[in-house]
Amino acid sequence: MQARRYEARLEDYGNLLARIKDEMGTNVMVQTRRFRKGGFLGLFGVQEWVEVLAAPKSSQPRDVVRDSVEISRAGIRKQSGEGGEQIVKPAMISVPKTPGISRPAPREIHIGDDQIGVDGGDGQDGIRQEIREIKKMVAELTRKVGNSSHSEPSVAFDAVRATSGARGLTSVEHETLSQVIGWDIHPQRALNLMKKAISENPHNLDTLTVEMLLKRIKKVVIGDILLASGMKVPPVGQGMVAAFIGATGVGKTTTIAKLAAQFGVRDDRKVALISLDTYRVGAQEQLRTYADIMKLPISIVFNGEEYKEACDKYRSDHIVLVDTAGRSPFNKEHMHELREAFRLSTPDSVQLVVDACTKADDIRIMLEKFSGIGFDHIVISKLDQTGSLGSIYTINNLTNRPISYFSVGQSVPDDIRVASVEFIQKWCNTGKI
Repeated sequence: MQARRYEARLEDYGNLLARIKDEMGTNVMVQTRRFRKGGFLGLFGVQEWVEVLAAPKSSQPRDVVRDSVEISRAGIRKQSGEGGEQIVKPAMISVPKTPGISRPAPREIHIGDDQIGVDGGDGQDGIRQEIREIKKMVAELTRKVGNSSHSEPSVAFDAVRATSGARGLTSVEHETLSQVIGWDIHPQRALNLMKKAISENPHNLDTLTVEMLLKRIKKVVIGDILLASGMKVPPVGQGMVAAFIGATGVGKTTTIAKLAAQFGVRDDRKVALISLDTYRVGAQEQLRTYADIMKLPISIVFNGEEYKEACDKYRSDHIVLVDTAGRSPFNKEHMHELREAFRLSTPDSVQLVVDACTKADDIRIMLEKFSGIGFDHIVISKLDQTGSLGSIYTINNLTNRPISYFSVGQSVPDDIRVASVEFIQKWCNTGKI
C-alpha cells in the first residue's frame, strides 16, 4: 500500500483520523502539518487546515522510525522492535520524519476528547504553545458558529474587519450582511455598502436593528444606481436610430413594441421599425403584427446592406427602433454579423436588454461577448419576476451604464417604466410596479 496524503479543516481533524483508519487500516504511521487556505469565496480571511501524510508501517524507511503505532477502538497498541508490546494512551499517534518536509523532531501527540498534549521529543514547550493556540482558535470558531445562523459568512466577515483593523461585526451587522449578500450582491460590495450606510449616519448605532440597517443600505444602493430616465429622443422633425441587443429570450421585441406605442401613439411621433432578426421567424411576425396594429412602417432586413438602406430611409425624421436577433454571446458568427451591420450604419443609441433575473456570473460572460459591439444604455426586462433590488444594482454595477427603462410585464404598451429614483423607491417600499 502506498503512502497517502489527506487534507481537512482543523476542526475536522478527528474525523480525518477516523477516515484514515477506515481506508488504510489500523497499522499506519502519520505526519501532520498545519497550513492555511483562503476563506469564504476566497475573499475573506483564511481557514486553518491540516495536512496528514499516512503510510503503512512496511513502507516507512528503517532509519525514520523504530516503533509502529496500531490504532484500535480501545486505544493504540505500540509494538517495539524487540517484539514487546504495551498499551498507551488512546488516540496517540507517532509522527515520523518524512523526507522533503521540514518538521520538528519526531514526537507523539496525544489527542483526547478533552485535552491536547505533547509527550517526548525536543522543543516540547514550542509545540505545546502552538497546540494551545490551535485549541484557542478552534474554540473561538465554535463560539462564532454557535452564535450565528449564518456561521460561515459570520466568521468570514469578522476576518475582513480584522484584516482591515476595524471593529468586529455586531450580530445586527452579521444578519444584515447575510441578507444583502442574498440579494446576489458580491460579498465585498455588500460589506462596502453596509459600511457606507453606517458612516453616512453613525448615530444611534446601539439601537440599530436589522430592518433599520437594511433600509439605510437600500437608500445607498438606490443612490448608487445610474439612471437615465428613459431614452433621449431628438425634437419633433428630427430622427434617430436606436438598436436593441441582448441574449435570446430577454424580451427585446416586446420592449420595442412598448416603446413604439409610447412614441407613436402617446407622443404622436413618427416611428419606424426594423427587424434584423433573421434567425427567429416568430420574432419577425410578432413585430410585424405590432406594426400593423399601430400602423407603423416596418422593414424586414436580412443583411448589413439592407439594414443600412432601411436606416437611411427613415432616420432623418423617424424614431427608428431596431430589433436584433437574440444572439448567444458564444456564437461568434452572429456577433460578427451584428458588428458588421452597425459598422455600415451606426445607431445613435444601442440599448442592451438584460433579464432582471440574470445572475452576476452570467452577466459577466454576456458583457465580455457583447463588449465588441458596444452599448450606451441598459434596459432591464422582466422586473416583475424578481423582488430583489440587488439584481438591479449588480447589473448596473457590472455594466457601468445607465438604466433607461424597466420592463415590468408582457402587456403592450403599459408594462414599461422610465428608470427613475421615484419608481425604484416605490417598488422597494410597496412592491408595486
